[in-house]
Amino acid sequence: MEYWFGDCSDSNILVITDKKQHKEIKFVLSYLISKSIRYILVDDEGFSISEYEHLTPSDLLVVALSIDSFVFNNYNKYFSPFSKPKNLLSKYVFIRLDITSKSLMEGLNTPPEDFEKVYEYYKSFRKIQNFV
Repeated sequence: MEYWFGDCSDSNILVITDKKQHKEIKFVLSYLISKSIRYILVDDEGFSISEYEHLTPSDLLVVALSIDSFVFNNYNKYFSPFSKPKNLLSKYVFIRLDITSKSLMEGLNTPPEDFEKVYEYYKSFRKIQNFV
């Protein structure tokens, strides 16, 4: 998992999640070594940007939401799978919506080099299709 999260031993980790994804992400993150992990369940507590303003560049914000929270409860206004929130100083990880812990663990245990090989292989198909 350190392939993707990096060394978190000196990090405070803040996790924004919901009831549907809480169990999954808690299981996965239990394998990380960090200073602390704090979970905010948006279904119970709601969310305010001030929750992550105290994070430093060595800390980590993890967003692991269900489709319901992201789309229907409008958390897509705060978080993007493609870029970290404006003015966020910490590292940022956005976990695919509604992912299972099995799928997430498989992905996190894949060395980046393996991912790059597969990506390069499939990237070539697009070029070929354009010529057909």
